[in-house]
Amino acid sequence: MLISKAQEAATKNGKEKLQIDLVVREDLDNVKGMEETNKKYHRRHVFNDIWKQNIGGNYQFDTSKFQYILDAIGVPENYEINSVDELIELITGRAVRVFVKKQFSEYNNEDENTVAPWGYKKTEFPLTKQQPSFERDEQSNVDIDKEDLPF
Repeated sequence: MLISKAQEAATKNGKEKLQIDLVVREDLDNVKGMEETNKKYHRRHVFNDIWKQNIGGNYQFDTSKFQYILDAIGVPENYEINSVDELIELITGRAVRVFVKKQFSEYNNEDENTVAPWGYKKTEFPLTKQQPSFERDEQSNVDIDKEDLPF
């Protein structure tokens, strides 16, 4: 699957979440053994919501739930992520292997596709386009004269 988009969202009651939009990849249609998965369902969306929780008196994300996603896309351990926006930028456009389970939702009174946080794994089929590296280049700082800026 491809992490097509990730965004912060909230319910009408103000409960906050990070919604991850996963899309079944169509570039794997001809891979043997995927006739009943990718080929049959390509371009379909599965949404994975990671909700904020009350942790130690603070309303926040349980960051351990993001570790499975970060591991699946190859982010090294102890990689510093300073904001939700930075996390969204890191994961968007990445290929992952995801275990999707059909579960009955009592809230919506219907079967829904769900993804558990631990259901993310590294894909066996990396994207063919070049993926950004997670290496930080400390020598890439560039001095820019304020007069060169257009604003």
